[in-house]
Amino acid sequence: MARFFLQRLVSLIAVLMGTAVLVFSMLHLTPGDPARVLLGNRPVSAQAYERLRADLGLDEPLLTQFGQFVARLARGDLGTSYFTKRPVTTEVASRFPITFGLMVGAMLVALLIGIPAGVISAARFGGTFDFVVMSLAMLGVSMPGFWVGLMLILTFSVNLGWLPVAGVGGVQYYVLPAIALGTGSAAVLARLTRSSMLDVLHTDYIRTARAKGLWPRRVLIAHAFKNAFIPVLTIIGLQVGGLLAGAVVIETVFALPGLGRLLVQGVSSRDYPLVQGVALIVAAIYVLVNFTVDLLYTFINPRIRYVS
Repeated sequence: MARFFLQRLVSLIAVLMGTAVLVFSMLHLTPGDPARVLLGNRPVSAQAYERLRADLGLDEPLLTQFGQFVARLARGDLGTSYFTKRPVTTEVASRFPITFGLMVGAMLVALLIGIPAGVISAARFGGTFDFVVMSLAMLGVSMPGFWVGLMLILTFSVNLGWLPVAGVGGVQYYVLPAIALGTGSAAVLARLTRSSMLDVLHTDYIRTARAKGLWPRRVLIAHAFKNAFIPVLTIIGLQVGGLLAGAVVIETVFALPGLGRLLVQGVSSRDYPLVQGVALIVAAIYVLVNFTVDLLYTFINPRIRYVS
């Protein structure tokens, strides 16, 4: 287990460093100048322009800028936003609760809909319920999140007036965004749960349990689902990455001031420290979630052990 923890720690550091190099390179090698964006349409002299670039540290060679960036990271400093003049950690901390609430809501939608639907569909394989669930799952996988969000706004906000269109407030403001973001993941989990359950339901120990006269629901949940859930758990960890990426679009559609919208603003304004900081935080969240999923394996199935 100690070796496993060490490997995951090295993996976390490698992912964060790889993300840092990739994001830094993409930002600095693509066209655009933060100083020009910051100045806007104001006419300024060449001396004032060069002074602003020097103040932002953009007059240094790229390798020097990257070295300074890594040195700040080692101190736990993500830098200061070019435009708000606030520390990136402060910007992220103020936006993170909104994205976290959206992610939790979307994951609840995916789990509470996708897994039960997949289990029941497998239990009723070949029936009407199975056909309807798989058809809806195919539709859910095919529909882009922003389109689902717009249809939800049109139906439940504009036409029915049940829920707010956009903004931040109570739980009601997260209902439609969470459904829009979690629909695709629910469809993926439904299909995978059904497939995994069908594989388990045809094994010998399930036939033995049925032959012993055990209650069918107990066979389905206590025996079949317990073993079928392991590959599903893997996908749940991977779906977090999809939800983080989808949050960028959904937060824009529903005007939620979360990390996704902050990232869009940072990219459009060429705010290098802000984009780099948000990207690193998102990468760290993704790696930590998958690390937690790996640990849960040993609790779901004690036969699985991380050994050298």
